[in-house]
Amino acid sequence: MARRSDPVDDDWHSVTDAKKRKQIQDRLAQRARRQRLRQAKDSAKRKPESSETSANDTTRNDESQDLVSASACEAQHLSFKTMESEPPDYLKPLDIGNMPICMAGMSARAFPSPTAQPFFRLTVYSALYINGEILGLSCSTTIPGKSAPAGPNVPPPLRPTELQLVTIHPAFIDRFPFPSVRDSMISLSGIFDEEDLVRDIFTMPSFELIPGKPPWDASAWKIMKTFADKWGYLFLY
Repeated sequence: MARRSDPVDDDWHSVTDAKKRKQIQDRLAQRARRQRLRQAKDSAKRKPESSETSANDTTRNDESQDLVSASACEAQHLSFKTMESEPPDYLKPLDIGNMPICMAGMSARAFPSPTAQPFFRLTVYSALYINGEILGLSCSTTIPGKSAPAGPNVPPPLRPTELQLVTIHPAFIDRFPFPSVRDSMISLSGIFDEEDLVRDIFTMPSFELIPGKPPWDASAWKIMKTFADKWGYLFLY
């Protein structure tokens, strides 16, 4: 008597080894084909009067189903093979040119190389966005709160200070790569107009980023004179 297989052995979805997964898929396809052949034989025994035309139709139908089943298994195998040939997202370099509008709740990645995009000049907007992404901040986060402890991949300039960890403050402050500046903003919260600061960052020349340096490097940030005349006291570090 043939050994009855354990259903767990037929579950290829959780199998990470491509060879074993293909073997399971082939085994399932062969088992399905044998079952169809047995059903066809049983049907022929029950209906001996069936015409030759009907038998030919059944055979063609079986062959068609076999082709469909084989094509489906092959497509699944190719799909998994393609997935395995690509590294996971957290191992890929940061592709600034293809970043989506907002990536809520993304965990910190490995540090992207500043030369990964040699012809892409960072702006203050892209720099703040990338720093927020590294910190796992959603670009839609507007509710003030305490900063979360930094993960192992967060660069030192972006790691929250003690004041950030214990004081409720606007989340946008965490995106600046100046620890002392972040503390100053938190300490002066309620004294300066935070909305006015954000508006000026976005609507007037505020910062330039030196090409070739990552956005979390404080030395890459150059404050513009018109912005410094109004907000320079916040950005002394």
